[in-house]
Amino acid sequence: LIPLLLVVLSFTSFGDDDDYVSIDDGKFSLYGDQYNFVGANYWYAFNLGTSDEHKERLKKDLDKLEDLEVKNIRIMGISQTTNDKINSVVPAMETAAGNYDEELLKGLDYVLDVMKEKHMKAVIYLGNFWTWSGGFAQYVNWATGKDIPTDSNERAKFASEFYSNTKAQDYYKKAVEKIILRKNTVNNETYSNDTTIMAWEAANEPEPYGETTDCQHWISTVATLVKKNDEHHLFAIGNWGTHNDASWEKSLKDPKVDYATAHLWPDHIGWYNPVKKDLKECKEKSEKYLDELLKITKSNDKPLVLEEFGLPRDDKKYAPKTNTTQRDDFFEFIFKYLDDNKDDMGGVNFWGWAGYGVPKTPGGTWKKGDPFTADPPHEAQGLYSVYESDESTNDIIKDYAKKYKVYPPVDISGTWTAVAWTLAAVLLALVTLSCLYYYLKIRKDEKEADLAGDMENDGTSLLTQQFNKS
Repeated sequence: LIPLLLVVLSFTSFGDDDDYVSIDDGKFSLYGDQYNFVGANYWYAFNLGTSDEHKERLKKDLDKLEDLEVKNIRIMGISQTTNDKINSVVPAMETAAGNYDEELLKGLDYVLDVMKEKHMKAVIYLGNFWTWSGGFAQYVNWATGKDIPTDSNERAKFASEFYSNTKAQDYYKKAVEKIILRKNTVNNETYSNDTTIMAWEAANEPEPYGETTDCQHWISTVATLVKKNDEHHLFAIGNWGTHNDASWEKSLKDPKVDYATAHLWPDHIGWYNPVKKDLKECKEKSEKYLDELLKITKSNDKPLVLEEFGLPRDDKKYAPKTNTTQRDDFFEFIFKYLDDNKDDMGGVNFWGWAGYGVPKTPGGTWKKGDPFTADPPHEAQGLYSVYESDESTNDIIKDYAKKYKVYPPVDISGTWTAVAWTLAAVLLALVTLSCLYYYLKIRKDEKEADLAGDMENDGTSLLTQQFNKS
């Protein structure tokens, strides 16, 4: 019984290393099996983790994704307050360099806790090249005092100064450590140990913008920083791909970069016109591009994730219930590509999930207090949003997402612990009964011995009395 008890007790130390997403032989692995996924972008998640009203929306959005079998969610990990001339998300988490809105940090805590309950995985980007969430330009502003340009091209050039500005990078690094080392106020789990998190990304679309050498050095520095503070999670860059990043291939040579990321926006790069509704050229160019990326990632033995892709609604409409025929066709094309290349391609994340969020003015500009959608503040609201009511799109998402459903191992540690303690109690009872049995047996033997001794003495005394009489 004791050996059996020891075996059972060994199960109570049930480990969770397989609960982290890892890479095995160039493929993602989860729960000991190959891991592929159809995921979503849900950038504004922590902004919904605050008030009761927002939390209710968040739960509904994630419930619907869970129903669609979408369990991989790419979210923003931090945002910065910028000036009123820049159309950026409000409220932002980092209100000034090194100062943080605790309510939004708690919002991120809440998001990760809800995702943990649903066995979802989060990919969290720790910065942004673009100003719609403050981003690199805001760090440069804090470091130099120079105003952020209002012209979009000048603004991108201004943001690229981040790669050569040590002070701006120091602000960023402190923010990164603030997030990675944070302890969740909902479940008391440190982020660096949270199995809900799949990976950290250096930033959203950190384009070199001509600063290739400085950008490359920054990527290596960030990777080192993340790995120093977190030994469990994967690290990726969050960049576009070879289309507009000459350093993309070179960045994969860094052993600290665990997998490759790519973004695909056909209408942005002239491969698709939503008014002409012709996807033939778009598909051909997209497939050729993805083939080129896969060739590079395979040579580096690293999986590829197409973590952003999207297409406008038909005729560039914005409101729910408008047609999504072209988008549906393109989404299915991307999902099919993953299906055909799942041994080399880890997953895809469509952009983006609006869920139950509906623009106050479809096609209009986002303003503080408006519902959050998949479209950041600088974009027409509803442009790339996938709504809960987009039944045809959601059906396609589910059809492919369910193919890659992974099942977490049943946590039997509590059951085995109960069994172990029950057996321990039984064993203790048996030992106690055995001791009592042997105690009573010994006492009985002693009494019988004493009785035999008394009888012998009585017999001797009787013989003595008879002898004396005679």
